[in-house]
Amino acid sequence: MVRTSKISSKSKRPSQRVAVVGAGVAGLSCAQTLSSSGVDVEVFDKSRGPSGRMSTRRVPALSVQADHGAQYFTAKSKSFQSQTELWLQQGIIAAWDVVIHRIDKQGHRTAAPRPPVNPRYVGSPRMSAVGRHLSAGLELRTSVRITAVEEDVSGGWHLIDEDGQGHGPFDSVMVAVPAPQAEPLLATRPKLASLAAAAAMEPCQTLMMLFDEPLSVSWDAATVSGSALAWVARDSSKPGRPPGNVWVAQSSAEHAQEFLEESSEESQRRLLAAFQEVTRTTATPTWSTAHRWRFARPAVEPANEGLITGLDKGLGVCGDWLCGPRVEAAWLSGRALAERLLAIS
Repeated sequence: MVRTSKISSKSKRPSQRVAVVGAGVAGLSCAQTLSSSGVDVEVFDKSRGPSGRMSTRRVPALSVQADHGAQYFTAKSKSFQSQTELWLQQGIIAAWDVVIHRIDKQGHRTAAPRPPVNPRYVGSPRMSAVGRHLSAGLELRTSVRITAVEEDVSGGWHLIDEDGQGHGPFDSVMVAVPAPQAEPLLATRPKLASLAAAAAMEPCQTLMMLFDEPLSVSWDAATVSGSALAWVARDSSKPGRPPGNVWVAQSSAEHAQEFLEESSEESQRRLLAAFQEVTRTTATPTWSTAHRWRFARPAVEPANEGLITGLDKGLGVCGDWLCGPRVEAAWLSGRALAERLLAIS
């Protein structure tokens, strides 16, 4: 699928043609910043639509939707706070006024205080609304998996997809995918590739469930320790969601790593058993499905303090794995990379 839209507010720079690989928050933030400055941008992503790890699974036949990636985000920097205020005014996000409980390995539950300064935000009416908004007006090529980035003798750049088809030439290429996927795309710039090689990322398994009746659970969200699960939430408690009894459970990184290659059916069985234990219920969902995030989040806080992008002679890289496992970090990284490119253009 290709979505193309003309940008009328500013004239484009005919000498600048930039490819962005990855349509998650970092890539879309980078692409929108470049596009708003008149750069001709083309975005490529292996998925069927934008949003990356801020995606939402939808089953229209059942009137079901579930945020199966990022569950919420906060805004701490002034620039991202300004952006979230704008999104709030536009109805793209909403504050999720939720009390997040903590459940320990003995099953004891305590309520965590609401954040006094940094509210928790979610996309509205679904988490993927943010990515859809950021992709508006961009030339977006979906279901295209880029496997190589090559530089020609004239300094131009070409993308090669998994079918061997070439795309380009481009003046610059910005890579905005998880570190293990970024490393081979950065092969022509060893310093950038080494950054990606050093960034470990953790997996996660997500179970989405629909129940006919409300569960006998008095809370809407909880972090969990001592379990196969790390997070459980009543997804339908988020603002703007359709009525229903939709729950999302996300595994710990350790559980996901141990059972990374098991089938979806086995994942559902294991995660459902853990969910029933955590919620102390025997209810069985009428619909469920599992999703595996092979590269869900950086395993540790990045060691390169202050480094949120990498740019080397026409090839750049951005993403949360450079600067922290947060939606805000991805957005800041993408925008910063675009601004660095614009500054030298």
